[in-house]
Amino acid sequence: MALRVTLIHSNDVHSRFDRMPKIAGYVERLRRERRGEAVFLLDGGDHIDRAHPLTEATTGGANVRALKASGYDFIAIGNNEGLSLLPKALDALYRGAPFDVLVANLFDRSGRRPAWARPFAVRTVGGRAIGFIGVTVPFFYYALLGWRVEPPEVALAELVPRLRPDVDALVLLSHLGLFADRELAKRFPALDVILGGHTHHRLPEGERVGRTTIIQAGRGGAEVGQVDLVFTSTGLVVRARTVAVDKEAPHPAVAAAIREAEAASAANLERPVARLARPLGVSYVAESPLANVLARAIRRATEADVAFVTSGLLLHGLSAGVVPYAAVLSACPHPISPCVLSLRALELKQILSDALRPSRMTAEVRGYGFRGRVLGHPAVDGIDVEVAEAGDRRAVVALLKDGRRLVDEEVLRVATADMFVFMRAYDGLHHRPETVTYCAPFYLRHCLAEELGRSVDHTEAERPRFRRRAQDAGGEGLGG
Repeated sequence: MALRVTLIHSNDVHSRFDRMPKIAGYVERLRRERRGEAVFLLDGGDHIDRAHPLTEATTGGANVRALKASGYDFIAIGNNEGLSLLPKALDALYRGAPFDVLVANLFDRSGRRPAWARPFAVRTVGGRAIGFIGVTVPFFYYALLGWRVEPPEVALAELVPRLRPDVDALVLLSHLGLFADRELAKRFPALDVILGGHTHHRLPEGERVGRTTIIQAGRGGAEVGQVDLVFTSTGLVVRARTVAVDKEAPHPAVAAAIREAEAASAANLERPVARLARPLGVSYVAESPLANVLARAIRRATEADVAFVTSGLLLHGLSAGVVPYAAVLSACPHPISPCVLSLRALELKQILSDALRPSRMTAEVRGYGFRGRVLGHPAVDGIDVEVAEAGDRRAVVALLKDGRRLVDEEVLRVATADMFVFMRAYDGLHHRPETVTYCAPFYLRHCLAEELGRSVDHTEAERPRFRRRAQDAGGEGLGG
């Protein structure tokens, strides 16, 4: 008789605590319906997202509580786990966990695998052996936190031929993204299934690449991937689909675990970090006080000559009065850190000219840790900026520091958000990694909270940094 083994797979839940009980509720219902059959529950990484207040307040502890209460069998780590938490924090979260953390390509600087991680696991059901391997995306940023992440192909080249002869099905739990998964399916056809994540693709019926089935279930936990492995006398049949969970009855134990974490973390979130004499607003198309405070905050924290950010990094302003940490987190939720790089004054002028374009300010951005919507208006600290205007065209014609006009070739240490270095929003900030000093995982909101707490009165943040003057179209800096 045929043997059916079911894999339920969540990916990129990103701390949607409202959906975690529903995912567990679906699995519980499925197990009742398939009584006597094996159902494995797996997560493909980015379950944690420190943009969520509960995750931030518990340093991921609330997520792990939910994973435990849900009965997960295996999890991978994504970049949101590996890059937003220090190694000690990951150790505290996962050491002794009732699930296996599968990550074959993560090591410390000495080449040792962390104690809480396993490269693979094998489970036997009804005489059939199923192998599970986990890999995570090898961002260079890991090295800043003391990790060494090797290319997944290296780990798989060793593990796939090692496991394949002894298992009846081989499953890869991948936080690499769909495009990388397709390449791995071509390179390692011995993989039967790839449970994917990272790029937030939705594959309602899975995707076949050669003999390998790839499944991804979007983002936020609204759906899970379901893969039925059917072992017959003639071989393995794989059936894949996604399943919506929003109408499922929440699992009571998971809902209770989340409520307990919320109660325990409330004081941490409500702790006061500042008291403001006046509100600090945000605009995405004009200068705004809170954006200027953020620029000052990262310049002070990094001891740079100049700071450059954009107001889109702030989701809303802050009211006068006591400011709890939760309000700062809500205003600046991104897992984005400051960094410092050297720029000539001419290069910074070009970047600021680009940033002042109306189409650039309203450009929508996704990824790179960004949790906002648009880039917003530029904000600077440490300099004043002279801008020539002609119609809709703007160009920075001078930078002034302490009243002195900077020479174009003068080199400045510029603090900015690391996302600007990773993406191509402003070409002049897309530098090679080795030329940039990163401050991870000290986030922008940490700098902002510290700066807000320095003073009750932030009147200076209302002073314009950009001085505009009308000019003919042929004037300085505007070109032809």
